[in-house]
Amino acid sequence: MVNHMPLDGGDLSLTRIYATPDGETHMQQVTIVAGAAIPSAAVIASSYKPSTVDWHTAPRKQFIAHLAGVVETSVSDGTQRRFGPGDLVYVEDTVGKGHLTKMIEPVTNLFIRVPDDFDVLAWAKGG
Repeated sequence: MVNHMPLDGGDLSLTRIYATPDGETHMQQVTIVAGAAIPSAAVIASSYKPSTVDWHTAPRKQFIAHLAGVVETSVSDGTQRRFGPGDLVYVEDTVGKGHLTKMIEPVTNLFIRVPDDFDVLAWAKGG
């Protein structure tokens, strides 16, 4: 699934990866209000060779903007999804069972770190 920024004024979206109180990790598609500014604490560019990162939790709340390559992510509820150029993912599963990440081909992305109290659902609605 590719969530490119629409040129026609259509919907923007991201995939949210989060944990529920029972520790299960899930994915949720979230529609974003166009023009919502991200309160960034830091932006880090990274690149990875094809590899697999075993089950892990997110080190912090952050957006991942995929610039190049394909990543396959699995969460503990069994959902699996591929992300590629133009996809935006928000990880906030800092506790729980986490997620598995497999770089299918060389990957380049931006990690956009946000404050610990950031609420992605309120932000997505323009709040």
